[in-house]
Amino acid sequence: MYSNATFIIFFSWLDKNVDISEMPPPTTVKGMSYKLWDGMRITCQGRLYLYPLTKHGTYNHRQNSTLDAENSFGELTARTRNKPTAEEVERHIGNSAVTQIIRADTRR
Repeated sequence: MYSNATFIIFFSWLDKNVDISEMPPPTTVKGMSYKLWDGMRITCQGRLYLYPLTKHGTYNHRQNSTLDAENSFGELTARTRNKPTAEEVERHIGNSAVTQIIRADTRR
């Protein structure tokens, strides 16, 4: 497990001599694609902000990801052949919400 100090050092290196207000954003930053650089920067920020809010050792970095949304959208488009109706979207969101509530229930 990496310490917060490691993330602070890495985040500082990612931001050093980079103008984040530059528009349009550059295609490469520090020898890597802009998307990769931005993704690493966001990961560091998320961990630095969220880890101190949890009990020691309980923070799971995957919980803050978009994986659930990506899976949900993929499942919806697969079931509806990429053309969901408003009713299908509403039903799918409702089913997903119920699933999340059941997962979060500590009494189950």
